[in-house]
Amino acid sequence: MEFSLLTRLVKLDLSKDYYFDGIPRIQIENPNLVTLFHNLSGLTELYLDGVNISANGHEWGQAISSSLPNLRVLSLSGCLLSGPIDSSLQNLQYLSEINLAQNNFSSPVPDFLANFPNLTVLTMQQIWLSRNQFSEISEFLPNKSMSTLDTLDLSQNKLRGPIPSYFFDFQSLSYLSLSFNNFSGTVQLESIHRLQNLTLLELSHNSLLVNASISYSSLSSFPQLQWLGLASCKLQKFPPLMNQSLFYLDLSNNQISGVIPNWIWNIGNGSLNNFNLSCNLLVGLQRGYVIPPLQVLVLHSNQLCDNKLSGPIPPSICNGSNLDVLNLSNNRFSGTIPPCLIGTGVVTIRVLNLQNNNLTGNITGTFPKCCALRTLDLSENLLEGHVPKSLANCANAEVLNLGINNIYGTFPCFLANLSRLRVLVLRSNKFQGNISCRGIHNNIWPNLQIIDLALNNFSGILPPKFFLQRKGMMDGTNAKSGNKGLWGAPLTPCCKEVEPTTPTVDGRQSNTDEDGIN
Repeated sequence: MEFSLLTRLVKLDLSKDYYFDGIPRIQIENPNLVTLFHNLSGLTELYLDGVNISANGHEWGQAISSSLPNLRVLSLSGCLLSGPIDSSLQNLQYLSEINLAQNNFSSPVPDFLANFPNLTVLTMQQIWLSRNQFSEISEFLPNKSMSTLDTLDLSQNKLRGPIPSYFFDFQSLSYLSLSFNNFSGTVQLESIHRLQNLTLLELSHNSLLVNASISYSSLSSFPQLQWLGLASCKLQKFPPLMNQSLFYLDLSNNQISGVIPNWIWNIGNGSLNNFNLSCNLLVGLQRGYVIPPLQVLVLHSNQLCDNKLSGPIPPSICNGSNLDVLNLSNNRFSGTIPPCLIGTGVVTIRVLNLQNNNLTGNITGTFPKCCALRTLDLSENLLEGHVPKSLANCANAEVLNLGINNIYGTFPCFLANLSRLRVLVLRSNKFQGNISCRGIHNNIWPNLQIIDLALNNFSGILPPKFFLQRKGMMDGTNAKSGNKGLWGAPLTPCCKEVEPTTPTVDGRQSNTDEDGIN
């Protein structure tokens, strides 16, 4: 493939995941860069993100620097590039944007990357910087000469040492991401007041201690701040974020104690749509709270119960007209599930996780025909009654966990239409009767990989065909466990199958992302 006849071309984008009007772009593998760039000396923007180049530093560096002298944007993320980064690249003095993320540079990163006079964007995310011959970031960003820098992303590199204080002197900086490293020391949140153009600050998941003892006035001058990530930063109090225009706020996995103040729900003045307070020491909500519309609300692994939070989950939780993920697991919420969550709520909610609370009563409300649920986890509560037949309206459901409750009734054959179901957990309830579904084809739930029916009152024959057609299943012993009325030969597959990967149960957060969707 060559573009040598396009001598006036100024932008070339062959990125693997780039689509134009829904049509996938040309897919290329291991291109000959010299041939590809021949006669393109006027090119100013080059995007090859996700293209398998698999070239060493000298090869790709020389090909670019010798053929594209006017280059301003160089974006080569995820190209399987290796080091060392060739010194010839320093001849590209017009460069303003450099994106080398998700490559494997196991050799030293040269100083000249930080010395381009017009540099505004430097993205070095996940390039294995920890394998370099330095332990502190200042060795390849040696000074504050980058006065034009707008974006700096060094996340996911396992960098160590303190964050250089001069980072907070880059007055043009609007995007600073240093998350998922091993930075240590103390960061005074007040120091960011010098970054007047800041829209994103991500310091999550380091070994930092962020001191939030800061006056309200110091943060009130940040009308542009939209994204603040301070997860795992040893915070002991809420930063004063009143009147901020945030749409993303992550304060999870800290040491914040006490009650959630009322003003926290006013952050963003309606613009906040992703809020994570999970894994703190919170014990309640200040009286008079009204939870605003949100897209993602995560409050799991707190202790949100005391005399200031009694009774059911607040009905105002349903104000989230665009709510996509609601995770209230591992708390002590009591009372019944608000009917609005089952009704209007699941029109937009894809993940509803209320696991491990003290919820009681029936599952009230009607799941609408436009139900968007992919994950429903109501396990480890005190719920009773029957499984609502309207749950069959949630045709996109992949995970259904009702385990460890007091739910009764017969096997839910009325859910046979949930063809995407991968996980079904009914263990430790009061279900009874036969588990076969008369009049329904044996191959219901063709994607089912996990089924747990243990510790119920099921009886009758355990039908082999019901389980043996599940490619993801190992055996049926867990279905018979605790169901004394079930009998039948051990389930042995007819032929040897390759073991599938055990699926992650949606809604159980185990990473950066709290949405529980794969």
